[in-house]
Amino acid sequence: MTNLDAIRALCTKICSGFYPDQNVLEFTLLDNGIDPSKNFIPKDVELVKAAISIVKGCLLYTSDAA
Repeated sequence: MTNLDAIRALCTKICSGFYPDQNVLEFTLLDNGIDPSKNFIPKDVELVKAAISIVKGCLLYTSDAA
């Protein structure tokens, strides 16, 4: 499993039914110094923080739009 696959799965696990765009995931990983194509290392704290920031950003954006 790559870091890209892992962050996609984490985002969906955090917020059921949430499927972020691949470009957003790649940009977030690269912005945090994580290579999207490398193998995922279990318990990678930085990857989990990145996934949480994506979900929080989406939730803030959708709540502002309502």
